[in-house]
Parts: sequence; structure tokens; C-alpha cells
Amino acid sequence: MEIKILTIPFDKELSVFDSELIENFILNKEVVAIKSEFFTADKPYWTFAIKYQPLEKIDKPVEEKEFNLSKAEEKLFETIRNCRNERASAEGFPPYIIAANKQLKSCSVIA
Repeated sequence: MEIKILTIPFDKELSVFDSELIENFILNKEVVAIKSEFFTADKPYWTFAIKYQPLEKIDKPVEEKEFNLSKAEEKLFETIRNCRNERASAEGFPPYIIAANKQLKSCSVIA
């Protein structure tokens, strides 16, 4: 089990926290727990303590795969994404903490 601390500054121009850092970090990890804290110094920051286990190596990382989903797969992706969004909203944290869209698309591919 490992722990990673990530701190994301608020982007005033876009009025958002850039989630790419976290999304890329969790792609090849099994996230066990996450704790987040919001704080301000010279600007707002969101810090995450992520407890995780590395996944076994895969041939091609998820972020490099292209997903051309069929209509059925796209419908499944939307259903999974909506479920993830509802859960994240109920728990009070961003949806990408549960799973990135790329991960959800990977789960939606029907073999």
C-alpha cells in the first residue's frame, strides 16, 4: 500500500481545478482511499491524499487506447458515468476521484 499527496492549484482563468494530474495518476492504480482538503494561501488549492496499490503492468496504458464505442457501448458508458456522478455528488467529491472517463470507457467495451 502506498500514499501519494497531490496538490492542485485553482486556475483563475478557467475558474476550475485542473483534474488532469489526478486522472493521469490514478489510471494504473487501485485507489483504496482518498482524503481531500481545500485550503488557500496566495490562491485556492485542493490537496488529495491518495492511498493506492499499483496495478500490474498492462501492455498498453489506458490513456493511449482509443475508444470507438458502438451505440450499445456508448449507452453503457453513459449509464456507468451517470452512476459515478451521482455517487461522487453524494460523497461530496469530484467524479474523477472514483474513476476517470477513460476508465469508464474501458469498462464499457463489450468483447
